[in-house]
Amino acid sequence: MIFIMLHSFCRAYEKAGIFLAFIILQTDDEALLGIHIKKVFICVQNSLKIKGSFGLQLLYEYDMITLKTICVSTDQTGSVRTAMKRLQDIADQVGVSRTTVSNVLHGNTKKVSKEMIRKISEILNQEGYVPNTSSRELTRKGSCIIGLVLGYSCIHGIPSLRDTFVAEFLSGVEETAHRNGYYVMLINGQDQNTDRVAEIASRRNVDGLVVLGLDEKKYKELRRQLNKYMVLIDTYPEAEYHYVNVGTDDFGGGAMVAKYLLDNGYTQAIFVAECDTGADHYRWKGFQHQMRSAGIDCGEERHILLPEDLSLRRVMYGHYLDRFVQAKAVALASDYDAAEVMNYLQDHGIQVPEQVSVTGFDDCIYAELMHPPLTTVRQNVP
Repeated sequence: MIFIMLHSFCRAYEKAGIFLAFIILQTDDEALLGIHIKKVFICVQNSLKIKGSFGLQLLYEYDMITLKTICVSTDQTGSVRTAMKRLQDIADQVGVSRTTVSNVLHGNTKKVSKEMIRKISEILNQEGYVPNTSSRELTRKGSCIIGLVLGYSCIHGIPSLRDTFVAEFLSGVEETAHRNGYYVMLINGQDQNTDRVAEIASRRNVDGLVVLGLDEKKYKELRRQLNKYMVLIDTYPEAEYHYVNVGTDDFGGGAMVAKYLLDNGYTQAIFVAECDTGADHYRWKGFQHQMRSAGIDCGEERHILLPEDLSLRRVMYGHYLDRFVQAKAVALASDYDAAEVMNYLQDHGIQVPEQVSVTGFDDCIYAELMHPPLTTVRQNVP
């Protein structure tokens, strides 16, 4: 059956002169593998009516390999020659056990020296070895997949994946997972739909979840639905319960902003955010605490909340423009909002920082692209 399918596949590309062959098999018998390769070659050769050599992409389960490119060539008699190097061959070449080579291939290198990792990795790369995720799944009873739950579809009124903080965070998670032999699957948790998140995570058998943007109630629902390791990002639960959270000292960061402004003589600075929950709330509280510690009155009248809709935010900027100029300084809870306010001020003839000082929070790419560069608090997200 597989050779009939292969024959049809090749004939479909015959006119275009394209030939790629894929075959799935499972064997640890080199002789049997060679027989299959020869059959595939004959099949492709007959389908495309070609002679000589070509590249064959072979997907197979052999010696803990998932994908490898094998060069296949023929002579006038039609015999097939293949070049393959087993893990045992590599082990003999560098003078270690086959298990050590396999461990390096799959990222289990805690007991292997850096120099040996380098030697083995060079040979593995030359031979085109890739870790066999299906074999690892069977041995580890896991999938090597980390689910990343994004609990909101929009932020600042734009799709969340366009936000630089979210993009840099996702990039950092993916890079770290990749270095440790894992893959990242993005799970859209918009509208706080934990049923959908639980279904996808269960179906894909993810090893764990990184959760960004789910509120406390929805996180607890997800915990009841899934028996998976979970790491929360920037979460501030109201109740006491066991959880693992990775976050920034938002209170301390807000206090740093206030201290910087006070040190530069801005005693009437205004704090602007999009909400009064989670990280934004604690940044405001840190800002307020630092101002009050310096003997400066800092009540809610100096705390402005922005609407999510961009057009409405612009209307609000116009409403508060004179107040911004009077205060001489505006602290924003994010670099995105800071960039927006800075642009609005400059568009209306207000010089930054000569007339109004603007600070942000995050130190994303916006900070260095702004003119003048934005003063901000670095979260060190990547």
